[in-house]
Amino acid sequence: MNLAVLECENISESPTPASGGYTQLFARLLALHPDGRSIRLTSFEAHQGNLPALDADWDGYLISGSYAGVYEELPWINELSAFIRSAHATGIPLVGICFGHQVLAHALGGTVHKADVGWGLGVVDTSISQHYSWMGHEELASVPLIYMHQDQVSRLPDSATAFASTEICPYAGFTLGRNVLGLQGHPEFTPQLTGRLIRELWDRFPPQQAEAAIASLERAADHSRVASWITRFLLEAT
Repeated sequence: MNLAVLECENISESPTPASGGYTQLFARLLALHPDGRSIRLTSFEAHQGNLPALDADWDGYLISGSYAGVYEELPWINELSAFIRSAHATGIPLVGICFGHQVLAHALGGTVHKADVGWGLGVVDTSISQHYSWMGHEELASVPLIYMHQDQVSRLPDSATAFASTEICPYAGFTLGRNVLGLQGHPEFTPQLTGRLIRELWDRFPPQQAEAAIASLERAADHSRVASWITRFLLEAT
């Protein structure tokens, strides 16, 4: 399977840029599932206006996080939104993470805004309200995932279905048909990366929340499970 990763921000596991970006993080995440190790990822800097062709070379598109808001009138976000609509019309699988989740909703008719409730930050319990075949046989009430967001989806696209939520985010996961999957959490983030980003962006957060989020990273997030969800979703959709 060939996936195009639409990178919407430069990010790295370490402060050294050469250590890789979102594509490397996603490759490591998907490798947690045996079938994910055979998925080939190719990076495109969507935030620089670099998008792949809509053709048979790609079995799906994986859209990353970003510091930008989908409601900002930035040319690259408008271009990405138009690309998403074209890809969706062809039935090509689309998976969005954090900003990617939000831009999927935004491009396909939903609404995204900066939430009055503030930040979702650190390891957060995520309630699961609907079970899909790509989730496997075990039906869970919740999973702990890493979050780092203030924007969130406030209205889903028509015909979309919410299947995950947190205490402050009612649409933490949604599907649209068999080909669109959005997740607000960051299953590709490690505790080390999350901790570094929180410290680098410390002034953006209420101090007590930032401290609690750092402490929450001692708790294990169930990212291997989400890796299996994404892998099986893509296999079923293709």
